[in-house]
Amino acid sequence: MKSDIKMIQSENIDLFKHNILKYTVDPLSYDKNGILKTITSNYNKQKDRNFFDNMYVASSNLHHSYNDIENKDLPLPDYTSLMPVYESVFKNFYSTLKVRPGNQIKYHFQIVNYTCSNINQFMRRHHHLPTADFSCIHYLQFDDEHSPTLFYNPGDVVAKSYKAMRNNLVEKLDLNDVNSLGYAEYTAPLFKEDDMIVFPAYLEHEIPPSKKEYKRNRITIIANTWIE
Repeated sequence: MKSDIKMIQSENIDLFKHNILKYTVDPLSYDKNGILKTITSNYNKQKDRNFFDNMYVASSNLHHSYNDIENKDLPLPDYTSLMPVYESVFKNFYSTLKVRPGNQIKYHFQIVNYTCSNINQFMRRHHHLPTADFSCIHYLQFDDEHSPTLFYNPGDVVAKSYKAMRNNLVEKLDLNDVNSLGYAEYTAPLFKEDDMIVFPAYLEHEIPPSKKEYKRNRITIIANTWIE
């Protein structure tokens, strides 16, 4: 006797996705060594350079250029060769966005910071609103031993509530699985040197403290982009 029970098929429907797009930047397509040389030289002159949240007691502890670009003692790297590379990345990125009929996207982008860190250094949790629609991190010098970028769940209030009220569920789920990330307070995607990621500017993120001395400094370049 044949069974008339049909196999039940499931379909995953994504709600409220917070996408990160990853690109790989050819290190030979721009003056990578020149940029690294300037950043490393600046770091060796002043390892703690922070004008981002230095007004707070629990301020970040690292070397970065934000709000200090006019400092003649710590000159900005020459990003000239990098700008066409970023232009190509953002042109591709914006082509992936679905816009309403009759609308066109005109965008701008700007390199707004670089970061350099080593043992015991970190950058506090932050976002890039209201000055940007999307942000990017270019992992210029990045090894497996380096602290990953920690991204916080925009629904972390819900995640914390589940952990407090429905911990039996949260304890059993693999929170590294993409289908369970909604229950996680944060996640740390794995990236490698020369990766460049673009993500919504509202996504809060941080650089966790390094617990050991790195063989090479952790160095990234940060850019913002926005629509007219």
